[in-house]
Amino acid sequence: MLITQIKQDVKQAMRDKDKAKLSTLRMLVATIEKKQIETKGILTDLEVIESIGKNIKQLNQEIESIVTANRDNASEKIAKLDSEKEVLLSYLPKQLSEKEIGIYVAHALRLLAEGEIKSPMQYLSKELKGQADMQLVSKLVKEGMSK
Repeated sequence: MLITQIKQDVKQAMRDKDKAKLSTLRMLVATIEKKQIETKGILTDLEVIESIGKNIKQLNQEIESIVTANRDNASEKIAKLDSEKEVLLSYLPKQLSEKEIGIYVAHALRLLAEGEIKSPMQYLSKELKGQADMQLVSKLVKEGMSK
């Protein structure tokens, strides 16, 4: 299970005295354990991947707000957040390329045209969960629908 691997990596980061990785993984474990308490059960790997995705989304929003605020020490903070993001990304399945996502989008749009599905985004969010940046998927769907 993915949670077991993450907890082992926390121990390894402690042994390696890798403070940056350790703090990121501890934050992730806390998020996962909080969700386990809420659901009153052990999370599946897919649910852990969702939690990782939410953490990555939060980091992206934080980076965006730092860039928008144009702070003095922005580059330092962005570099720190990017390194946290890299740690989290290592636990996600291989991310699909834009071309691969385009194939899924074309298929979803075909299904929409045939009346088999009502919402391409709803269909794609289930199909691509944890494998693709959903903002990119949304952009490609909008472009495909405007053609």
